[in-house]
Amino acid sequence: MTIRRASLVPAALLALEEMVDRPELVKPAIEEMLRFHTITHYNACRVATADVVIGGHQVRAGEGCYALLAAANRDPGHFPNPDEFDIHRKNAADQLTF
Repeated sequence: MTIRRASLVPAALLALEEMVDRPELVKPAIEEMLRFHTITHYNACRVATADVVIGGHQVRAGEGCYALLAAANRDPGHFPNPDEFDIHRKNAADQLTF
């Protein structure tokens, strides 16, 4: 089941109907729910121990940065059609929610 631009609760309820008939979809559906609706939006501040370039931006040793997990879980470079809720998504377990 693929739902475009949905909020999580209605999408999950619609997916539930399919999961009743196919219980093997429960785990992938949970992974997709976690990806689609990230419950933590960023992790704790990390401090660079060496100069590094991340996404074209230099972070110098001693500087702090945050990983925006919600943005990572919607990265179109990793999750095709990231704004679609799809319990058949093959890489939903790659989500970074926790």
